[in-house]
Amino acid sequence: MHSTLALTPEEVAERLGLSLDTTYRLLRERRISAKRVGRRYVVPLEGIASFLETVEEETQESLLHQMISLGDLYLRKAQTEGLKEYYTLAISKYKKAAALAPTDPLPWYQLTRALLLADQESEAKEAFQYLQKAQEVTREYLGKKLEIDSALP
Repeated sequence: MHSTLALTPEEVAERLGLSLDTTYRLLRERRISAKRVGRRYVVPLEGIASFLETVEEETQESLLHQMISLGDLYLRKAQTEGLKEYYTLAISKYKKAAALAPTDPLPWYQLTRALLLADQESEAKEAFQYLQKAQEVTREYLGKKLEIDSALP
């Protein structure tokens, strides 16, 4: 199929750099949305775009958790061994996590905590302000979600 609006599984595999087996597995699992025409799959470009967005979100979430976990490890090591370098490493990981998810309170909390433990009070105050903003965004989101949920039958 040579339409620019839809692709064959072979074209999808080639464009995404996947094996044909992987592409068919993703189609069967409906991770890539497609239509069946007889025995063949037809993959609209929107299906590929949606799949790529999902993969990007999953990758970003995974990276966020990795940064927080690494920060936690370095912070524990800093506390048990008392080495300043580990505080620096923990703070670096928490800053990366906060940059990945600026409205998520967890990385800001961890960053604030690490900065306080490393005796960096002025930076901790700044991080705490971001923590408060992230908590406010979370409360607003949850409030709206509760309103929507309570309005549903």
